[in-house]
Amino acid sequence: MAPSPDTRSQERLDDLECRFETFQATIHAGLDQGSQDINDLKQIALRLEEGMKSMEVRVASLTVTTGKQAMNGNGGTGGPEGSSGSTILGSRFPAFGSFHEL
Repeated sequence: MAPSPDTRSQERLDDLECRFETFQATIHAGLDQGSQDINDLKQIALRLEEGMKSMEVRVASLTVTTGKQAMNGNGGTGGPEGSSGSTILGSRFPAFGSFHEL
């Protein structure tokens, strides 16, 4: 004997409710994971920013102690005003001649 229409409707409703709850739990888990990922990225960005500030302080300190200006990214020159050459090479390496002349 086949189940009554009311029984089938109730079974179908129970199945849909179960599927809905599973779907809802999946969505919440995904949102929780997304929130955690966002928080992780914010922490990474904060650490990178702190690292950049630390490097900026170190470079500023180095340029003060060596009396050189920081070289800009556009091919600028470093050193005291009127000098030429990059701050990387400094005054230890001449801009002309050879190392044998040192």
